[in-house]
Amino acid sequence: MTAAEFAKRKGVSYRTVLNWIHQGLIPGAIERNSAKGKYWDLPAAALQMEKPKRGSKKGRPRLH
Repeated sequence: MTAAEFAKRKGVSYRTVLNWIHQGLIPGAIERNSAKGKYWDLPAAALQMEKPKRGSKKGRPRLH
């Protein structure tokens, strides 16, 4: 499924899904090319993932 379809099914914004992809939080996400341009292809199994918690990760210093 595309990132837009994934976002709709998870109830989050498309931008949030792109952030998760770039952070490596959605395993199996593959960037593909088509005649209309690039898009992200996500496996259906990714729908089972829990939404990541908001905020900084433990042990990481906060940027001020």
